[in-house]
Amino acid sequence: MAYQISSKGKVTVALIIIAIVLVALYQFKVIPHSIFTSAQKPDAIITANNWVGYLGLLAANGGLEPDTNSIFYQKFGILVKIIWQDNPQAAHDAWKAGEVDGLWQTLDAFTTEVSGLMEFKPIIPLIVDRSNGGDLCIARPGINSVDDLVKRKEDGSLNKVALAVNAPSHTLFLRMMQAGGKQPSEVELVGKTDAIAAKQDFLNGNVDAAVIWSPDDEECIKAVPGSKVIFSTEKATNIIYDIFLFKKSFAEKKEKVLKAFVEGVLYGNALVNTDPLAKERAIQIMSVCFNTDINFIKAVADKARRSTYGDNVNFFLNPNFKGMTGERLYRESGLLFAQVGAAPATLPDWKQIVWTKTLQSITDLTGPQQMAEAAPAFTPITKEIASAPAIAIKKVTVNFAINSALLTAEARGIIDREFVTIARANAAYRIRVEGNTDNTGSDKINIPLSYRRAQSVVNHLIETYNFDPRRFVVVGNGSTNPLPGNKNATPEERLANRRTEFQLLPQ
Repeated sequence: MAYQISSKGKVTVALIIIAIVLVALYQFKVIPHSIFTSAQKPDAIITANNWVGYLGLLAANGGLEPDTNSIFYQKFGILVKIIWQDNPQAAHDAWKAGEVDGLWQTLDAFTTEVSGLMEFKPIIPLIVDRSNGGDLCIARPGINSVDDLVKRKEDGSLNKVALAVNAPSHTLFLRMMQAGGKQPSEVELVGKTDAIAAKQDFLNGNVDAAVIWSPDDEECIKAVPGSKVIFSTEKATNIIYDIFLFKKSFAEKKEKVLKAFVEGVLYGNALVNTDPLAKERAIQIMSVCFNTDINFIKAVADKARRSTYGDNVNFFLNPNFKGMTGERLYRESGLLFAQVGAAPATLPDWKQIVWTKTLQSITDLTGPQQMAEAAPAFTPITKEIASAPAIAIKKVTVNFAINSALLTAEARGIIDREFVTIARANAAYRIRVEGNTDNTGSDKINIPLSYRRAQSVVNHLIETYNFDPRRFVVVGNGSTNPLPGNKNATPEERLANRRTEFQLLPQ
């Protein structure tokens, strides 16, 4: 007599078989591990948007959901959940409410809101990336520089510039106005919620220029013949840095989790920076998870420098680093936003919000892939480079003794105060330093004297701040280039003409 399996037994056997099949599929990765792990409680919940600076984060997590097969888990022992949130206000609200642990932000724009967030005790444990061409200013035909941007139209009206206010776009605009020695009030600012809206205003002909995202400039140039990019973070490199904000309570209670998260991001960054296959995989993940055209992501994938451990050490820990540091960026951005009423005159102390304990505890992120980024390299100067029209011109009065090219301590202080900030922020722009005199004395004396004075200024910048000598073009004009309308007729006019000009060059 054949053995009969009851209905209940049949169900049990079927479930066993299904379980065996699922386990096999899981082991051979036919089924993603995230299917099983997404229900597990993550150790950290992070907000992010579809900016390519987060490719390393996605590479480390393998997607948005917690995954035991991820780099975060396999190498650093934590499960991370990423919530895609492009709306800054919604992301902030979730962070304030404790619904997420890590909040995406840029350090420059953070200065506009830090005072209002201090009740939550925000801390910054790392930089994720810096904008490397992702942010730019597009302008209509005839506007090729900051000087052109602030020129009034024939009817006397100001040029209109559309941008997202209190955001990285705003930072770039303020920095370049500073580099050109101009005031933001010299244009009519058209505030927008984001760079996409600013682009649309430009395409509709409502504004003369707009600060937008790459690669939207390609669409604008095709739609508005003769328009061009006048400045971008490809050259103004040290302006926009992405960070994650955590609360101090999280850092204190989950010290190991925060360390693992920071290590995982930096590991993922290095992987994407150095491994083309990992980069391609991260791009695919972003395209699927953030519902973004893969060709769009590929077009801008290198518009961000994904930060390494070495970059973070220089930014937060290295007291001898001459480049942009977190404290410098925080202070300088805060001053610029304060001048337009978007930040308080006095920011909370940097030491209250920076969290270096995590970086200091990391010992295993080594090797060339985690080294700090090298300073921009400059090729030898050609005649074309030397004579290129300036993007921005900063006029500074540097006084010398009569017939002398020796910099005084006071003169060095003026250079440091008036220009070093600009040179450091715009690290990939070449700099033309022009010496000018009044009309006292002959050109035979004044032209070589003004050249030696300009060279002494350049020597100070090279020796004190380690700038590449090939970055500089030195010019001595003597009295041949007075300020427009200046006739050297009065002591005041002659004083104004005894100036040094610092000009950012596009090449």
